[in-house]
Amino acid sequence: MKTAGTLNALLASGLAAAWFFGCTSSGTNRETGTGGKSASGGATQTGGTPGSTGGAPGSGGAPSATGGIPGSGGSVLGTGGANSGGLSAGTGGATGGATIPDAGSNDASTGLDATNGGGGGAGRGGAGGGQVVVSPVADGYQMITTYPAPPEATRKAGVPQAALDVFTMNNSQVFPNTTRTVKVFIPAQYVAGTAVPFMVILDGDEQINMFHTNIVMENLIFQNRLPVMAAIFVNTPDGFGPIRSLEYDCIDPDYSNFVLNELLPAVKVQHPDLNLTTDPNGRGAMGKSSGGPGSFTLGWLHPEAFRRILTLNGSFVNQCRDGAGAAVYPGLVSMTDPPKPLRVYMFSGSMDNPGYAAANQALADALKAKNYAWRYVYGVGAQHADNFGSSLVTEALLWVWAGYPL
Repeated sequence: MKTAGTLNALLASGLAAAWFFGCTSSGTNRETGTGGKSASGGATQTGGTPGSTGGAPGSGGAPSATGGIPGSGGSVLGTGGANSGGLSAGTGGATGGATIPDAGSNDASTGLDATNGGGGGAGRGGAGGGQVVVSPVADGYQMITTYPAPPEATRKAGVPQAALDVFTMNNSQVFPNTTRTVKVFIPAQYVAGTAVPFMVILDGDEQINMFHTNIVMENLIFQNRLPVMAAIFVNTPDGFGPIRSLEYDCIDPDYSNFVLNELLPAVKVQHPDLNLTTDPNGRGAMGKSSGGPGSFTLGWLHPEAFRRILTLNGSFVNQCRDGAGAAVYPGLVSMTDPPKPLRVYMFSGSMDNPGYAAANQALADALKAKNYAWRYVYGVGAQHADNFGSSLVTEALLWVWAGYPL
């Protein structure tokens, strides 16, 4: 049975209800709350796109469309981060990208290490190095127009492959009478028994087969750009069916309880020598579409357990069929003091599912106003298909883990 607890109480008070967005589910080739995995794109975005003229810094207006496009030598948009009082638009720059300020200036206000973010070039990707993970991109807003697959998504000669152990869970008390597969990513460099950072990655098979997230991680770990880290690729019982939406799109505690009280203990049983860190700064969650709010909810409800949140084409709209949906998050972020110690990466596009881009922008605006560490990438022409979000996996992983020791 779904429970909403204190979050539904907030909704009942009317404080967050104004943040609901409508979401249509008609059409084909779109991933909806009841199935329909995206194959070739999505419907044209109808929820509003960033304006061509933009708002003044700090005014909360629409992001500027000027300032240079990644990959063409332009500066990063929004390099100043939330603490700068606004989003600074890039104005061109030399080929190869302009130098950006410390992208971690937000973190002192959210409880994350103030070294997070690091400097980097305006382009996408880029090398890291040093004693901590270095992000190649800045906090704040960025508009992109091209979607090349990252080179790290291809296996390289000499890079050891991680173990990818598969097991089945069929004894859940939170979601009874369900069966799901779990794949545990353990890098070849891991020393048994040592504390290891990790991510819980929703829709695990899609992330492995379409995004090649496991291969990106193998390459970044080998290049010493990510720490030696584990990942738990977890699937839903019904693929992209209605149970998935109940688990991911509803912001009640059920899925968080499943992860904390059933999934992580099951991984420990399967791999007693895999010492998953208890440090919340070393624990993250990642998901696409409905997996976006599923990941965000893990951090929102349990910042003492998960603080690094990565969402792609997140369905931050009201499509939960049983209780509060993710459209309330901008309101909840705005009314919650002190801010939660989260670091949040988001991506959506002008041709994402209806309302998705506007909903992501609303959440980004709320995170900015409350001085969170955040990054929102807006893709011109980007649809809901996997090839758009998958082009960002390298930069997204490096940004979300920025500042973590190598």
